[in-house]
Amino acid sequence: MISEAGCRYLQLDDPVWVALCDQGFKSQITNAGFELDEVREVFFRTAEEILSGKPKDMAITLHLCQGNLRSKKFYDTAYDEITDTIFRLPFDGFFMEFDDEKYCNFEQLKELHGQKVALGIVSTRSSDLEDKDVLVARVKRAAEYCDPKQLCVSTQCGFASTAEGNLITEEAQWKKLDLVRDVAREALGAE
Repeated sequence: MISEAGCRYLQLDDPVWVALCDQGFKSQITNAGFELDEVREVFFRTAEEILSGKPKDMAITLHLCQGNLRSKKFYDTAYDEITDTIFRLPFDGFFMEFDDEKYCNFEQLKELHGQKVALGIVSTRSSDLEDKDVLVARVKRAAEYCDPKQLCVSTQCGFASTAEGNLITEEAQWKKLDLVRDVAREALGAE
């Protein structure tokens, strides 16, 4: 087990959960003869089994990835249909993509069970720099639904989720990381 090798933090990236919110993928599931609730239950039991042997001194987080391949998403959806399920899992935290206002139903954060959430509000798919004031307001809105100490600020995904990377310049990547830091300082008082 990796914990025996000294690992104390593990992040799982899982676009499968988000598929359960995507209309196209949900249609594929039902057209194949499966019930959505049964598939969700299988996902839940599988994750629960994976986490059952987690050492107490090891943190495991889940990135609810919408897919990121050469600056393109696999899914284009909010998480509303799965948070009641995933927040019951014993993950220590979640990385969630809120880089577009249409995904930003932060009311779902009321369902957290003490876990942390990294609000992925800065896009890694484009070199365009987001407006800092808009992002600060977004974080403050999220803090209305959970303890601000549970919140972190991050990019929505990695800059190179695959070997090819995203269509974004290195200079833009550094600017976006600076933006993440500045938003976290202003919205959450982070250092």
